[in-house]
Amino acid sequence: MKVVNHRLCRDDGTPFALVPSPNRRGAIVAYDLLVIHCTEGQSVKAAVATLTKPKGASAHLVIGRDGEIVQLVPFDTAAKHTGQSSWKELTALDYHSIGFELDNPGKLKPALGKWLAWFRKPYPPDSMIKAIHKFDTKRYGWHKYTEIQLQTTAEAAAALVAHYSIKEIVGHEDISPRLKWDPGPAFPMESFRANVLDLARQRSSPQPPT
Repeated sequence: MKVVNHRLCRDDGTPFALVPSPNRRGAIVAYDLLVIHCTEGQSVKAAVATLTKPKGASAHLVIGRDGEIVQLVPFDTAAKHTGQSSWKELTALDYHSIGFELDNPGKLKPALGKWLAWFRKPYPPDSMIKAIHKFDTKRYGWHKYTEIQLQTTAEAAAALVAHYSIKEIVGHEDISPRLKWDPGPAFPMESFRANVLDLARQRSSPQPPT
């Protein structure tokens, strides 16, 4: 993947699908953060519909469980994705960050022998982990992210880190503690960061002549 004119593109220069969201601000002032969110919804289609509804939130990319990518906001423009948040000395984080929304229902609660999302859809036990969120004391179910989703997200993140020299990768829960709980315990943040940095270094390294 690569960035061309603030769009995410395949290696051959073909851009990924674009569904423009009206929920955007002015120009990004600095590429300090990449923020990982989860949609807490049922599908990419549902997430895109929500994030393109006027006077709502948005993100730069939505990434599906099958690796589908939809771009909503160009990377030089601030998307409305951080809400009430701060990171170190930074505030107004929409102007300092790129936002990825990963298709995932988020926290699951036990009910009648099933694990249910907030929208009442059941999920099988083998599709989730049981974990205690760092802001909680109770164990809940958390829907797993798929391998192709994580790898696609890492490749997209590496393209952006290399292109814009993004400084840090964080979760929404890191910039809005206790207000937001995503991407949650099922997201392998430490190994994800390491994978992205490794992929970004490979992009930045001189390639041997062919």
